[in-house]
Amino acid sequence: MEKIHATNNIAALPYLLPFIHHPSEKNRDFAERIVAQLLPQLDASQITALESLIRESWSTFNHDGHKFLALSTEGWKLSTLAASGWRREKAVAKLASSKDSEALPYVLLRLNDWVPQVQAAAHQWFSSCSDFIDIRQIIQCAPILAALTERGRGQSSPWVQTLIERLAAPEISPLLLSALPSSGTRSRQLIFSQLAKGGSLKNSELQQALLTHADPMLGVLLLKHLHTKDSELPDHLLLRAITSRRSLLRRYAWHRFSERQLSQATELLTKALFDPTSSMRTFAQYYLSKDISSEELQSRYAEALKILSSSNQMIAISILGFHESKGQWLTDDYLPWLNHSSVRVRASALRCFATAHFDQSLPWLKKEMLNVSSPTLGKLATALLQRRPYALTMDIITSMLSSEESDVVRLRAFQLLCKRGKWEQLPCLLQLTRDSSESLRHKAVSRLSVWLKDYNRSQIQPTPKQIQQAVTELCKSKPVMSLALHLEFHSLLSSLLPR
Repeated sequence: MEKIHATNNIAALPYLLPFIHHPSEKNRDFAERIVAQLLPQLDASQITALESLIRESWSTFNHDGHKFLALSTEGWKLSTLAASGWRREKAVAKLASSKDSEALPYVLLRLNDWVPQVQAAAHQWFSSCSDFIDIRQIIQCAPILAALTERGRGQSSPWVQTLIERLAAPEISPLLLSALPSSGTRSRQLIFSQLAKGGSLKNSELQQALLTHADPMLGVLLLKHLHTKDSELPDHLLLRAITSRRSLLRRYAWHRFSERQLSQATELLTKALFDPTSSMRTFAQYYLSKDISSEELQSRYAEALKILSSSNQMIAISILGFHESKGQWLTDDYLPWLNHSSVRVRASALRCFATAHFDQSLPWLKKEMLNVSSPTLGKLATALLQRRPYALTMDIITSMLSSEESDVVRLRAFQLLCKRGKWEQLPCLLQLTRDSSESLRHKAVSRLSVWLKDYNRSQIQPTPKQIQQAVTELCKSKPVMSLALHLEFHSLLSSLLPR
């Protein structure tokens, strides 16, 4: 415990709980001193987790004779989390007499207590200490306040509503804004509702700060709170949002445009045709297609590809956009882009080539699967081949699984193997349990467990050859397989052998 004391780390709290209930009074008191030192470092969300930990510990080690240090209010804070209702009531009453506003998160939890006497003591604490509670302490307790307003016995407490109403004061909006990035979803909803209630969300400087913040969810929440069914969002806010560098905010803003605003946003929609995010391009294509033909949309992407000064990003977007607007090239037209120096361009071309001419793209897909120098292209080729699991024969897949290939290629081939029929993959999976690669061995064993679990999902019957191959590989793998797994497969395969 002395070493734990020296670390001064809140992560040590769960390890100290058993010592708080230790038979030795000396150990209990020493553990309490350390806990008293660590408790002020906790935020509100950590206190709720600590409560469940202490409750669990208290129910196992409950020493009613142990008294917390009389001079330590931190000890009484800890006692508010006790399993004993009498102890919680006494602790809250003691904190009320000390008028320690730092106990706010602990006493807030007691507003939701299931013992009426403890709730009454919590109300008494607020009557004594409400004048000493700082606004920063209330903001820190936003997670607990949000939880109390949503459910539980604490939602009817006037003190909860009083604390929340203090957050609506316009002068504290900068403090709320600084607390938003580190807040959880529930806390953010509470803070935004109070900013809206106090009228702060109408402040142009605050709106600008939220829309340009590094966290796009703040801008999304702003638009969500300002948007109503009966009114449009202001044009200047939407314009700022759709020009954001964050795709999440751009996407949400576009979907908040009214029909009137969209009808006047042709120029903006035309720019969105070249958005890096596919959902934005699709959105723009859908609305522009009401007035422009698919051929016209395709021509805009084709013109962008002819501009020699276009960046690699613009080339990749143009290739994707052309095909997203129902365009398609001849096979040879993909070759210049498949050999482009930019991985991003090659990836876009390969995706579109496989979508438009899958059979002709197979050599390229196989080539990129075997390419270990470009993880991006290798993963893409594997994902495209998984859509057509029978495009490559089992002989090709097993050759990629051979030990001569790199581990990267073998793991990609394993993904294809798992997409094949259950009886096709079984002999290979059993063989891989003896592989030299530890990663492949673990994946094979995990897949065999899934294979057994999903056995009845497919009623495909194995051929005699497949059964015999599986039996042979199972016999070879017996030394390396767990006894339980081996017995399950042995019983299953034995039942399928001709009698």
